[in-house]
Amino acid sequence: MYLLAFSFGLPSNLLALWVLVFRTKHLPSTTMLINLTVVDCLLFLVLPFRIAYHFQGNNWDLGEPFCRIVMAMFYGNIYSSVWCLALVALDRYVALVHPCGAKTLRSQQMTLYMTGAVRLVMLAAMLPLLLSQHDPTA
Repeated sequence: MYLLAFSFGLPSNLLALWVLVFRTKHLPSTTMLINLTVVDCLLFLVLPFRIAYHFQGNNWDLGEPFCRIVMAMFYGNIYSSVWCLALVALDRYVALVHPCGAKTLRSQQMTLYMTGAVRLVMLAAMLPLLLSQHDPTA
C-alpha cells in the first residue's frame, strides 16, 4: 500500500502544489491547501524508507538515528495532515455558515497563525519520537 500511495501520491501532490502556487489566486484558503499539500509531500518523501524496511523483512539497515527521524517524520506528518484537513473544514464552515464573521477569521494573518499552529503540533508530535530510543531491528 505504501508503494501505491507513493507512486500516485507524490506526483499528484507535486502537481497540486504547482497549481496552487502558480495558477491559483492567493487567498487564505489557498494558503491552507498549500500547507496541506506540502505536509503530504513530506510524508510521501519518507515512504521509500518505510517501503524498503518492509521489503527487507522488517529489517532496518540505516541506523538508529535515521530510524528516529523517519518514524518522527512519518507520524508527525500524519498528525499534521489531519490538523490541516480540520482547518480547511473549519474554514469552509465559517465561510458558509458565518459569512459576516468570515472576514476576521479568514484573513491571511489568521491563516498564517493557524498554519504555524499546525507546524507546532507537528513538531510536538515528532519530539517524543526523536528523543526516544528505537530498536531498528524490531
